[in-house]
Amino acid sequence: MPDEVYERAAKHFDDVRLAHLIGLITVVDGWNRLMVARRIPPGSTEW
Repeated sequence: MPDEVYERAAKHFDDVRLAHLIGLITVVDGWNRLMVARRIPPGSTEW
Protein backbone atom coordinates (compact mmCIF):
# COMPACT_ATOMS: atom_id res chain seq x y z
CA MET A 1 0.00 0.00 0.00
CA PRO A 2 1.21 3.52 -0.60
CA ASP A 3 2.97 5.24 2.31
CA GLU A 4 0.32 7.96 2.37
CA VAL A 5 -2.46 5.43 2.96
CA TYR A 6 -0.45 3.69 5.69
CA GLU A 7 0.28 6.99 7.45
CA ARG A 8 -3.39 7.99 7.36
CA ALA A 9 -4.44 4.65 8.85
CA ALA A 10 -1.66 4.83 11.47
CA LYS A 11 -3.24 8.02 12.83
CA HIS A 12 -6.32 6.00 13.82
CA PHE A 13 -4.85 2.64 14.90
CA ASP A 14 -1.91 1.55 17.06
CA ASP A 15 0.68 -0.84 15.58
CA VAL A 16 -1.04 -4.03 16.75
CA ARG A 17 -4.48 -3.04 15.51
CA LEU A 18 -3.04 -1.79 12.23
CA ALA A 19 -1.29 -5.15 11.73
CA HIS A 20 -4.58 -6.96 12.42
CA LEU A 21 -6.40 -4.70 9.97
CA ILE A 22 -3.84 -5.35 7.24
CA GLY A 23 -4.06 -9.09 7.92
CA LEU A 24 -7.86 -9.00 7.73
CA ILE A 25 -7.79 -7.09 4.45
CA THR A 26 -5.33 -9.65 3.06
CA VAL A 27 -7.58 -12.58 4.04
CA VAL A 28 -10.71 -10.97 2.58
CA ASP A 29 -8.82 -10.21 -0.63
CA GLY A 30 -7.68 -13.83 -0.83
CA TRP A 31 -11.24 -15.14 -0.44
CA ASN A 32 -12.48 -12.69 -3.07
CA ARG A 33 -9.82 -13.83 -5.53
CA LEU A 34 -10.67 -17.49 -4.87
CA MET A 35 -14.37 -16.92 -5.46
CA VAL A 36 -13.76 -14.95 -8.66
CA ALA A 37 -11.42 -17.64 -9.96
CA ARG A 38 -14.05 -20.30 -9.27
CA ARG A 39 -16.78 -18.07 -10.77
CA ILE A 40 -18.91 -18.24 -7.64
CA PRO A 41 -21.37 -15.31 -7.49
CA PRO A 42 -21.58 -13.14 -4.36
CA GLY A 43 -23.91 -14.55 -1.71
CA SER A 44 -23.92 -18.04 -3.21
CA THR A 45 -24.05 -20.95 -0.77
CA GLU A 46 -23.01 -23.55 -3.33
CA TRP A 47 -19.33 -24.31 -3.81
